[in-house]
Amino acid sequence: MVVDTSSAKVAEDFASALRKSIGSLPVRPLVVNQSPAFTFTGWLNESIDLPSPVKLGSDCLLEDPSEDGGKLTAKGMDLESDELRNYIASGMHATRISVEWEENLSFVLDSELTISKLQFGDAFHEKLNDVDADDALARFDAAFGLMTLELSRLLPGLLGAFGGEDLSAIIDGEPVALADSQHLPHVDQEVSPGNSEAAAPTVPNNLYKDVEAFVVEEQQVSISRIQRKFQIGYNRAANLVDELSDRGVVSSAGHNGGRRVLMSNICG
Repeated sequence: MVVDTSSAKVAEDFASALRKSIGSLPVRPLVVNQSPAFTFTGWLNESIDLPSPVKLGSDCLLEDPSEDGGKLTAKGMDLESDELRNYIASGMHATRISVEWEENLSFVLDSELTISKLQFGDAFHEKLNDVDADDALARFDAAFGLMTLELSRLLPGLLGAFGGEDLSAIIDGEPVALADSQHLPHVDQEVSPGNSEAAAPTVPNNLYKDVEAFVVEEQQVSISRIQRKFQIGYNRAANLVDELSDRGVVSSAGHNGGRRVLMSNICG
């Protein structure tokens, strides 16, 4: 269900009213496996590969996660510039970013996966101009249909860009109601054991050994690399990196979130 608002409260009020009207509406705010803010930051400093449909825009919001941290709004900038990357290296995280999607949509996406400033590209308007609509109402219906089609293609792609939908809060096919502050993980928020992928017996118990061997051989470590290599979700990969740190295989996270591999590859 898509609600045309950038306010989480308005969206929830709408869902609540609809639920009361029809008696039941088993929906919850969208939850993904990989923190959007973590992903935005990785896109900007190239620690995470940009998905093929995505092209960086020119606006973003950087925030310092510390208690007294500040914010930096960038507008009309090259988001791959060294200037912005220096701020990220100092510990700031991207919590809002503008992007182009498949060269047909442009929008601003924030850390709660709220889409704003949505604009359709030339291909959309060309399709609309081809519609044989004699009156304003018919043209509106055609535009709404085309818009719905574009969004139906966009939303699954966005889910994939953030590691897929996190289904851990769904029990017996019914979603569990989550508070607004809980529906997406913050960059430095600890994952509770009840919501961790580690609690689900879907990953072999010996995966740690494989991950350790991979990290030592590559002499590089990041959550996203482990995700891609072993096809697991963000929470599980983050827990494995923490375990590597606890065992002295990698260093603790630095001020920019990066880690060093401390164990050498003897065979290499």
